[in-house]
Amino acid sequence: MAPIYTTRLDNSRKDIRLLELLPANSLQDPIQCRLNTTQLSIETEYIALSYVWGDPTATSPITVNGLPFQATYNLCAALRRIRSKSNLPTTLWVDAICINQSDNDEKSAQVPLMRDIYHNASLVTIWLGESDKFTDEAMVLARLTAYLLKCPGAKGKRRYPADYILSVVTSAVFKSDLRLLALRKFFSRPWWSRVWVVREVIVSRRAHIICGTKEIPWNDIRLALRCWMALLSWPGGSKVVKERKEEFEYMVYTTKVGLFMNLSYQRDQVDDHVVENRIGSFPGLHNRNDEITGLEGTILAGHQFESTDPRDKIYAWLGIYERDGLTIVPDYNASTAQVYVSAVKAITELTGSLSLVALTGGLDHSQDPLPGLPSWAPDFRHGNQRKSSWGALMCYNASASEMARAAFSPDGKVLRADTLLVDHIQLIDADQGENGGWKEGLKLCR
Repeated sequence: MAPIYTTRLDNSRKDIRLLELLPANSLQDPIQCRLNTTQLSIETEYIALSYVWGDPTATSPITVNGLPFQATYNLCAALRRIRSKSNLPTTLWVDAICINQSDNDEKSAQVPLMRDIYHNASLVTIWLGESDKFTDEAMVLARLTAYLLKCPGAKGKRRYPADYILSVVTSAVFKSDLRLLALRKFFSRPWWSRVWVVREVIVSRRAHIICGTKEIPWNDIRLALRCWMALLSWPGGSKVVKERKEEFEYMVYTTKVGLFMNLSYQRDQVDDHVVENRIGSFPGLHNRNDEITGLEGTILAGHQFESTDPRDKIYAWLGIYERDGLTIVPDYNASTAQVYVSAVKAITELTGSLSLVALTGGLDHSQDPLPGLPSWAPDFRHGNQRKSSWGALMCYNASASEMARAAFSPDGKVLRADTLLVDHIQLIDADQGENGGWKEGLKLCR
């Protein structure tokens, strides 16, 4: 056990550790903290930090309970900015410190609590890193858009009509190359691509973003994004918007922000009535072209996000969905292959769907195969390099509500499933398909 972790957490009591960040006179003063153990409770006041660890080898010493602790540069920057906002001690939950990262048993026990840790927090602080001219500009644009949408008028109605809002937002966002570049830079920050942060925001009761010295409520970012996306599909949109549509959509989908917002739609479904009451009807604001539901659908879409530990491609989503019979329990003593096999097996047996199996293959061949992974099981490690052999999985529903008849061998190495013979393939044009993707499909057809 590391020196700062003097006692073990009592899992039966739902013990967690909280970090008390002590005040300082200047931003660059040494970081000093105290670590305390308490029971997880909605009554406990604390801020949960959502951030990117950064390079784990690039660290700087801070003091915890009078002892040195190596924290990553990005965490140190976040702690300094949070500390600068108060002359009093600040109580935080920070995963890198509050969980003993060298104790696999403790990690396995704490991960199931993380949904409640972020939900119970009085505030979730999202740290994007130090600011620059691009992030400052992007936050101004988001704040302006959200203000126009939220600003109340007489008798609870929105102050500004939809046409006026569309006109102002079009001028502010879509008529400037530099402003679109600012948005692309803002949404390219590493935080938007990490697997854990989606869950941390989805379950939060209140969240805000800090980038350098600037702050903005999370709901303002969310509202602004939904408005900008609605503009692209609005029939009455201006010529400027239509001309910029491809560029804006390119930004949305290359930075993962589109996927991020789709995955966080579960939160929107819960509070859509609040949004509707605040801003009234707005063209396209609640429109979506795809449905991402349940743990299976989230893993299908969310495996493109990045994680330091590849097992977190599964564990990060647990706790968002409470479903009887799902038997996936975090175990950091298990290998990555064991985690992937167990997860797909558990979901398939519960849902009767083999959709996750369709992710098998399609990897960049420069990637090393995962030791111990059966040929039927998907490798979730390299989502950015994978193209499913079946294309866009969410577009297919050939079996409708029919349950798959599948069984696994006791050791999980063999999957047996009933299939339907549709036809025979007699000829494949080798020139069809991109990057040899047709070869992956051929393998599955044999």
